[in-house]
Amino acid sequence: MQAESAGKEFEAQLKILEQRLQGREYLLGDRFTLVDAANAAAIAWALSFIKVDTSGLSNLTAWLDRSTRRPANQAAHGA
Repeated sequence: MQAESAGKEFEAQLKILEQRLQGREYLLGDRFTLVDAANAAAIAWALSFIKVDTSGLSNLTAWLDRSTRRPANQAAHGA
């Protein structure tokens, strides 16, 4: 029950990020910053454990893809 509650809260937070990313490439605007690096890493990690349907979160999934595909991120994770 606690896990289900946490999953719903996580999903609610992702929806807030979805709205924040409307019309933006990155969280603070049009440039990738440390804010994007930290949040993308944490969210990607969490999504690997918490199963959330992100199909309706197009801004979030595009941002997460942009952020995690950056060469520095790939190098940091040994890809």
